[in-house]
Amino acid sequence: MFKTKLFRTLSVVAALLLAAFTLSAQSKASDQDLVGKWKMTSFSPDGDPIPWSLNIKEADGKLVATLDTENQGEVPANGFTVIGEKVHLKAPYEGEDYDIDLKLDAGKLTGTWSGNGDSGKTTGERAAAER
Repeated sequence: MFKTKLFRTLSVVAALLLAAFTLSAQSKASDQDLVGKWKMTSFSPDGDPIPWSLNIKEADGKLVATLDTENQGEVPANGFTVIGEKVHLKAPYEGEDYDIDLKLDAGKLTGTWSGNGDSGKTTGERAAAER
């Protein structure tokens, strides 16, 4: 009787651990989920929208990114890193580097920017495919 009860308890624990691991694995972003062009908007401390694009590509087995703005054109994203669903980069803007921290959630990028003594919200959606 003790062995049966122990076996049932261990079976339930194993099933719960397997379910938790499966859910965790499904919620992790893959690099391919980030590849593409993203229409981004950062909001100034006054709430003014600042549009820009984030272009993420795979090159030599790793992800690389560039930023594109109306004023500066296309520039490399400095310090670009991806850990799970989290993305970090430094964006040059008006002669300063700004930290941008994003998270991929439900197909959108959301997060914050900070630099030069200010900070604000940043959001992005995948751009429509160009034809």
